[in-house]
Amino acid sequence: MDAATAVASPLVVSNNTQPPIVYFLQLLQQVLSASVALVVFVARTASSILSPISIVSSSLLYLFAPVLVLANILLDVFLVTPFHIIVYLLHALYPIYVLVGIAFICACFVGLAARLSIHLLKSILLRSPSVVQPPSVHVTQPEEDEKPRRKAQKRVSIKEEK
Repeated sequence: MDAATAVASPLVVSNNTQPPIVYFLQLLQQVLSASVALVVFVARTASSILSPISIVSSSLLYLFAPVLVLANILLDVFLVTPFHIIVYLLHALYPIYVLVGIAFICACFVGLAARLSIHLLKSILLRSPSVVQPPSVHVTQPEEDEKPRRKAQKRVSIKEEK
């Protein structure tokens, strides 16, 4: 019987042991409750410190209300509305932009292909067995008649009046 109990004892799980996930969940619960308590403490402390500031800020907001409303209107008129108009126009013109861009790119490819094909045909058709030398340029001195003549200076005399 000793052998049977020795073999069976590892298979028996005692009821007192809990899975490790239970310990993890208990630890997570404690961390969360501590963090909530910290947030509540910080919020209460901040509200007690900021309550005099909120009284002053609300009175300042009432004083500067006309300026703030005017600033809001000017912001709407000069920044927000033109921005929305530009965005609407760009959104409306986007298909035309894409069409023109694709047409330009295709035209570049067609022009490049035409240029390369003409260059290739020209090199094939105009190929000659002998090497063609470029014409030479002779520089000659102009003859005497062709040289520009310097104009003779005119003599000017000034007469004094008496």
